[in-house]
Amino acid sequence: MRPELVLSAAALRENWNIVREKAGDAAVWCMLKGDAYGMGLTASAKILAGAGADRFAVTEAEEVTALREAGIVGRILLVRNTALLEEYAEAFRGDAEVSVGSPEALKAAAETAREMGCNARIHIEFDLGMGRGGFVPEKAGELPALLAEYPELHIAGVFGHPSRAFGKEKYTRRAAESLTAAAESLRAAGVGIGEVHFADSVALFRFPDTRFDAVRVGSALTGGLLAGSRAGLRRVARAECAVAALHTLHPGDSAGYGASFRAKREMTVAVLPMGYADGAFVYRAKDLRRPKDSLHGLLSILRDVLRKKDMYINFGGKSCRVIGYVGMKHLLFDVTGIPCTPGDRVTVPVDLLVAGKMLPRRWEEA
Repeated sequence: MRPELVLSAAALRENWNIVREKAGDAAVWCMLKGDAYGMGLTASAKILAGAGADRFAVTEAEEVTALREAGIVGRILLVRNTALLEEYAEAFRGDAEVSVGSPEALKAAAETAREMGCNARIHIEFDLGMGRGGFVPEKAGELPALLAEYPELHIAGVFGHPSRAFGKEKYTRRAAESLTAAAESLRAAGVGIGEVHFADSVALFRFPDTRFDAVRVGSALTGGLLAGSRAGLRRVARAECAVAALHTLHPGDSAGYGASFRAKREMTVAVLPMGYADGAFVYRAKDLRRPKDSLHGLLSILRDVLRKKDMYINFGGKSCRVIGYVGMKHLLFDVTGIPCTPGDRVTVPVDLLVAGKMLPRRWEEA
């Protein structure tokens, strides 16, 4: 039996309820980018809608279409830095709201709305350090004159994304204050700005006072958020795989690419037909672009080497060491002295984004 990704509908609903309670009076946009972080866009949206969610955010125009075709009737927001008319057209056909973060984007959205004969609902994005698009907050006073040129556009909100919510508090506070100042500047100029939204999953749990009018939450819904671990979030997904075969290693035998492991005793290893191509033991790399990040990354690697940090799989009530490097489509783990037969199922740690693309998905209620 090939490996599969098993997802819990109950866990997704529980996480939604925790997020909904944590958000307080703020509205919640369920961020479903990356095929709902690997959970599956339409299946996740239907479960969330059934639990009471009525706002969904995506990053691809075709995802708007997919959600509407799946029967999702709530509000949809396309969060994307784009000036492409065809992307706005697909979003507007799906009655979606769109983000705009540049004069070019405003023009493209307005032209598309004019041609389609619709009133476009937009969310003005401010760049709070992500550098991927958005107006400069300090120049918000220049926006009213620009917006006056496009009567087809109706402002539903203003927002920005915290770039360092995992980091020091002062950076997130500064970003939130910058967005608040920009919003106040627009209000003072008589511009109706709709709702203000800033907090992502991390900011929601670390800085609840930044909830403002709405929050955009994605990773917390999957249960994969360390910042919210004490709040009771539960992992929605797990990968399961059946042991394909057992193999005996004798003293001196090697295992893994590069003969990375050498047996010191006779041992039995279980062979699993899944590997890093399926997301097994894949950990997204640290950002090593800045010197201090590079130093932190190197120190982390050095700590792992000194501690001889290994990977383990829980099987038969025991923690079983993974032997050698994880291959593209296979891995080995030590089951010496543990009853094990081909066909026994094992839960394997995976990166959800990778596993969600590579493995067949199966939803269960529990």
